[in-house]
This record gives sequence, C-alpha cells and structure tokens, in this order.
Amino acid sequence: MLSIFSSCESTSTQKTETKNTAEVFRHTAPPSQGYKGAHLPLWAKNINVYSVNIRQFTVEGTFKSFKNNHLDRLKKMGVDVISLMPIFPFSEKNKQGSLGNPLAVNYYKAVNAEMGDIKEFKSMVDSIHRAGMKVILDWVPNNTGTDNAWTKDHPDWYLQVNNNSDVAILNYENKAMRDKMIESMLFWVEKMKIDGFRQYGSKNITNKFWQEVKNGLKKYPKLLLLSDDENVSCRNQELIHATNSSSFSNLLLQIMKGKKNANDIAKWYKLDKSSYEKGFHTLSIPSMSDIKTESNNNKIQKLFAVLASTLTGTPLLSSGQEEPITSTIDTFKKDNIDWNSFQDETFYKSLFNLKHRNKGLWNGTYGVETEFLYDANDVLIYRKKNDGHYVIVALNFSSKLQRVPFEHEIDNAIEIFYNRKYTHKPGKKLSIEPYGYLVLSSF
Repeated sequence: MLSIFSSCESTSTQKTETKNTAEVFRHTAPPSQGYKGAHLPLWAKNINVYSVNIRQFTVEGTFKSFKNNHLDRLKKMGVDVISLMPIFPFSEKNKQGSLGNPLAVNYYKAVNAEMGDIKEFKSMVDSIHRAGMKVILDWVPNNTGTDNAWTKDHPDWYLQVNNNSDVAILNYENKAMRDKMIESMLFWVEKMKIDGFRQYGSKNITNKFWQEVKNGLKKYPKLLLLSDDENVSCRNQELIHATNSSSFSNLLLQIMKGKKNANDIAKWYKLDKSSYEKGFHTLSIPSMSDIKTESNNNKIQKLFAVLASTLTGTPLLSSGQEEPITSTIDTFKKDNIDWNSFQDETFYKSLFNLKHRNKGLWNGTYGVETEFLYDANDVLIYRKKNDGHYVIVALNFSSKLQRVPFEHEIDNAIEIFYNRKYTHKPGKKLSIEPYGYLVLSSF
C-alpha cells in the first residue's frame, strides 16, 4: 500500500489556510452568458478532451469501426474533443514492432492504410462534427521516419538521419522545411476540416516556428492549438492555447510512491501559476497500470480523475480509461482495448457534465483561479467560484476515513455523483471516505 495513503495526521494538528469566519455558499441560478475570451476559441471554454488510439480502439483498428461503434457513446459521456493519436503512414525502415512507431511519420498528408483511406477519415471527421464534437490531430513536428521522401529529396532539412533508427531529426533552421510543415498542417485544416492540433515536443522547437504556425493558420481563428509538453514561453506568448502538464503527472506518480503529500498539490498549483501567464493545462489521468498498489487501483484512479477534472484547466482522458483498462497498451503491436462493462462511464459523464454547466471549471480567460481552503498530508479541499457559480472539492488521499474541520457553511449544494443536496454548518467536521471525494456544485 502506498505510504502516503496510510499516513494520517490527527485532525487537531492539521493546518488550514481558511479564516475562522463562516461563508455561506448558496445555490444561484445560472447568469446570462457574457464572456469575451481574447484568444481561446469560444467553443473551447469548457471542453473535455479524449485521446483516441485508432489502431487499438477496436478489433478492426479503423476509422470506420471507431465511427460506427463509439462516437455516440463518447458524445453521451460528455466528450467534446477527440484528439487522434498519429494517423499517418509510419516508417517501415527499422520498424518497431508489428505496427511501427506512430512518431516515425512517413508522409504528413496521408493516412495510414491500415486505419482506412482518406475518404473514410473524412467521413469520420464529418460524423464527429455532426455529433457536436471537435477533432484535433496529434502532430509530430520534431522528426519524420527515416524512409520519409524528405530524407532523400531534401537532406538539408535534417539535423540527423541515423540509418539505425526509425526516426530522423528535422532542422528548424531551414525555412523551406518550416514552410512545408505548415503547408502540411493546412492540408488537414482546409481539406479535412479538422479543428486543431496537439503538438508533440513543442518545446524542442524554436518559438520562431510557432509564430510562423500562428501566422500561417491565422485565417482559421477557431482552431485549438495544444502542446503535449510544458512549453512555458510558447504559451505565455499565446502561440498555443494549452499545455499538457508533465509536472502534474510526475507529482501524482510521486504521491503514489509516498514521496509527496496532498498538500504538495497546492504548492504545485501556486508554483505553476507563477510560471504561466496565459492559457491553461490539459491534465492527464494516470492509468490503472501506473497506479501500482496491492488494491484500490480503480478508487485511486477515480480520485485522481476528480482532481484532474476540477483543479485547473481541462481533463485529458486516455483511450479506455472509462472501461477501465488495467494494463498498458503496447503502442507498437496490435493490442486491442478489451471493451466489456464501461464500468466508469457514468462516473466520467458526471464530471464532464459538471465541466459544461459550472463556470467555476471553465478554461483560460473564461475561468478563475483555485482557492485552497484546507490542505494537509492526506486531505485537500478547494473551491472555484465564477459569475455566481461555485464548485467545492474535498479529496482524501488515505486509506482511512478522514473527518476534518471546515469553517464554511454550504447551503443546498448538489453532490454531483449522487445528485443529492448537501448542507454543511460551520464547526462541523467534513467526512471523506477512504480514497474518497466530495464534489459539490452550486447547481
């Protein structure tokens, strides 16, 4: 068992940053819409993002099969953005596994034939749009496959071509290559009608290129631009909208190993806010295979899912986490998700629907900062208030029932997972089940 989850402090010694004054949180009717975000597309203000690995999502591993069997379900679950893992042809030279490396791009303006043809891809995109969702591509700008035609036709476009590797590193000092990369991105926007990109390894590339990308895509201001890593300067210059926080993911791993505590989450948040001036994070949820405990893996995963869905930014759910899957998917060979019970689908639907309706959880310029009301080794309580809406979240990172002092009045909030009213009086203790969570909404 994780040491952090079993090390409990007496509630009498736990610290709280809150004042000893009662504050009443009451239900308020949703106000009229009135937000004017400066840079983030309006449609992205309250999104939930779901990463899809087409090759492993169905037995067939095709666009058509994914479209026919899962789109309606994901829409009902509250997913707004489908982020497609690389769908390009992959390098055959020095191929990794039976399927190849999805980061070894053979050609940027085509789809992998094993997933279907370009017409089937466009049909899937159209179906995603008809369902009221958006679709973005995971883009691989750092390197191509070693058998990409560019390696022979334009060797000066590369820093390194290693014949013993399946990838070749691109040279971003070369203007012609940068222009060709942006031209390739425009193909997917103009011809395939995608809604944005999630860039792999953006911080390894000069911001000069990301400024060129922004200029090249300026005719399409409603595109969503994400990064899979923490590119602080790029986000602060508003060259991308959001970054995936590796430091948050690392913190959760440290908590699982007992090397960090619940109160380190508040410290991470404050340090993170001191670095980023613009935009927001996507927060990944650890897989069951990452949570290596003797038991309670699913309970801990759901605890972290609540945290990732309510702390800051927007959640990024990986393929199959609503099942949930208990093992790591092998990227380089056929390793289908074993869909069976969809056990946690209702759980994620409750979280995702809360994101839609409660402005306390909205993104970027549409959102607000998090207020920490209580933090200790095992318990974290915070709230988010915005335009008459509020959310209060209480998390227990231990294997024991926690009863903690909470000097705020809560009047007729809704506990979202049971859809029941919740009231709390100052001076009373707040009870949180082992590995448990309370998510209280103003409506």
